[in-house]
Amino acid sequence: MLNRLSKKECATMVMKVTGGKSLPSEVLEQIVAKTDGVPLFVEELTKNLLESGLLEEQGERLVLSGPLPAFAIPASLQDSLMARLDRLARVKDVAQLAATLGRAFSHELLTAVTRLKDDALNDALAQLVAAGLIYRRGVPPAATYEFKHALVQDTAYQSLLKSTRQQYHQRIARVLEDRFAQIVESQPELLAHHYSEAHLADEAIGYWQKAAEQAAERAGYVEALAHLAKALELIKTLPDTLDRAKEELAVCLCQAEALHFLGRREEIVDLLREQQERLERLGNPSLAGQYYFWLGWAHAWLGHRAEAAENLSRSLAEATRSGDEALLGRVHRALALECTYSGRPLDEAVSHARQGVALLERTADQFWFSQALFALSYCCYFAGDFDETLAATTRLDTLGETIGSRRARAESAMGGLAYATRGEWMAGIDACERALKLSPDLFETAFVMACLGKAYSEAGDVSRAVATLEQATQLADQVRSRQWRAYFRTWLGEAYFLNNQLDQAQDVLDQTLAVCTDIKYAVGIGWCHHLLGRVSQARGELSAAQHHLDEAVKIFRLLGAKFELARTHLARAELSNAQGDSKRVRDDLGEAHRLFDVLRTPKYVERTQQLARKFRARQGSGCPAGREGPESGAGAGGCSDGEGPNGAGFRGDGRASGSS
Repeated sequence: MLNRLSKKECATMVMKVTGGKSLPSEVLEQIVAKTDGVPLFVEELTKNLLESGLLEEQGERLVLSGPLPAFAIPASLQDSLMARLDRLARVKDVAQLAATLGRAFSHELLTAVTRLKDDALNDALAQLVAAGLIYRRGVPPAATYEFKHALVQDTAYQSLLKSTRQQYHQRIARVLEDRFAQIVESQPELLAHHYSEAHLADEAIGYWQKAAEQAAERAGYVEALAHLAKALELIKTLPDTLDRAKEELAVCLCQAEALHFLGRREEIVDLLREQQERLERLGNPSLAGQYYFWLGWAHAWLGHRAEAAENLSRSLAEATRSGDEALLGRVHRALALECTYSGRPLDEAVSHARQGVALLERTADQFWFSQALFALSYCCYFAGDFDETLAATTRLDTLGETIGSRRARAESAMGGLAYATRGEWMAGIDACERALKLSPDLFETAFVMACLGKAYSEAGDVSRAVATLEQATQLADQVRSRQWRAYFRTWLGEAYFLNNQLDQAQDVLDQTLAVCTDIKYAVGIGWCHHLLGRVSQARGELSAAQHHLDEAVKIFRLLGAKFELARTHLARAELSNAQGDSKRVRDDLGEAHRLFDVLRTPKYVERTQQLARKFRARQGSGCPAGREGPESGAGAGGCSDGEGPNGAGFRGDGRASGSS
């Protein structure tokens, strides 16, 4: 809201404008009444009167030179500004052309678009500066100018005839294209604006699309959508031809991409469904491939498994038909992640990710190449192949640095997650903290914060883990998919468990299990059962714990999630020890040890050996097994027993001694 001046403050401001000379009381009264105390209006009306010739000096005051006409004080600020411009009739054209350039403009550009000679232009600009309508910085020809107020620019611009206004905009756009290549490259939205106002739709549409592309590259997705909306508005003014239909669909696909990164995936589905008839009319396999890609990807993130599978399969077929390697790579990348969401074997997910990387590496599409590397790191992590995860994230970080992509570098937090999960906690925390500083938007910040929280959990810093994961889940609710939100909540449930907040852990894991079941998110269901088993054991509910851990083993075995399977065997060994079932203890420890050894996770091999020695010592001493609480740490956060890693209790093949 504008600050309003009192009558006394108005009078003081008027005196400053008049150079300390007082006005007649009736004039001052009208200024106060008509300006409503708005400072800008007070200043402009006073200047208007001084320039009108209605006042003359008498010593230290100004007096009326005659009767005060009814129209002498304009009723609005715009009227006042227009009156001042009219009195500068000889330079009004320059003010109008400058206003068409914008609020600020350079001497060089104005010289290029005006038809005045240099001397005449310089004189006109000097008059506008003297009148207080524009400011000048620097010395011509390197000078820049700015209208004193946006209202001054708007008044000059609106005073143009529509036909003249269009001619000015067209002239400016052509001059920019011919002589100002740097502006064309860096400010396509400026060209788009001038061509739009010149009613040259074809030229304007291309520049709006280029402006949207540049905005998206710097993660300005709201800005990109605004540019695309203007392009779409112009496209709809064109004749209804196949070319128009193709252009409209292409813009809608760009809108879908921007909406994805803003977390607005329901809007993607609605947007693209409206384009179905247009797509079928075109019969263009390249556009069809992109259409089904974004529709399938939106359904995937919304947890609509059947729709995701159907549309991504159609996208793959259309991309193959069109021979578009970049699109094929994107589809394989999407199928890789959808495999992890829908419960397909993780080997299949890794295979799709590898195909995506191989295809996109051969194209110029560096953004989607980085996304394929991220998908590979993600799938390898879930498959328990941490060496491959780290190899992919190293490539991703290097690529991000090379192409200047903060998103790619932030997504290399998967490497930090891999380090922390396999026991290299500080390396993991450092990598995640570095990635967090590079995050370009909330979309990536939610992901990186969750990885950092998980790294804190693995390192045993559970209070920081809880705080970080609570914040990450709140951010994820704004922008991430249902799968990712569930994924982060399992980590939060684990952090609550490790922090002895059993009620909170139970609540968040029960809710997350319901969500994962609803969207058929198999790996999420497995995590929930694993953690609910450990929570149940901590509560002394051993039968419930057995059910949950058995379910987790089944799911992780079907998925080929070897690392999670090994950790669940470790947790089930603790449960079997609490139940006094020594055979199951040996079987589960043996399988956990074998898997950890195959996966080359020495710290987990050591943990398994420590548990084996602990259980053997209890059996030998006759001590009761008791129930294990969160502090036992099997499966996450580390074991608390500090026995040496000499392999006692295991045979050379990695199986527990005495196991059959």
